[in-house]
Amino acid sequence: MKRQISFLFFFISISLFSQEISQLGLTDDPVLTLEEAQYFIQHMSEEQRQGIDLTNKKVLFVTGSSGGRLISKSTYFKNIALNNETDDSLRGSWIFELTEKEKINSGGYDIFITHWCKTILNNNRKKHIKTAAKTEQMSLLDK
Repeated sequence: MKRQISFLFFFISISLFSQEISQLGLTDDPVLTLEEAQYFIQHMSEEQRQGIDLTNKKVLFVTGSSGGRLISKSTYFKNIALNNETDDSLRGSWIFELTEKEKINSGGYDIFITHWCKTILNNNRKKHIKTAAKTEQMSLLDK
């Protein structure tokens, strides 16, 4: 009986987690919504967030062993939903703030949020900033 109750609580916690995460990353707008910012605040440690205020931040999502690949916001949240444990902690994600020069060169991005990489090698940072700037220019042409 105890085992059945344990399984029941386990499955309930999984479904509650997936309901919450399913409402995040619905668009690929690089600016975090209030709900997305709150999610990071609730599920990341202070060490992971590095004290950075996430409200209205424009984010580049990065993955790969040394931060070599950009992913969309929706892909990031889909990956989190597929891989995260149910203990309310967000493992494998870290936040890195861009320098003022990087913010300008990237077209206004504020931070990197990594997924399963603890660092972003300098050459990957530069590559992503150039890619972001090009993407930003292309989106301006579409308007």
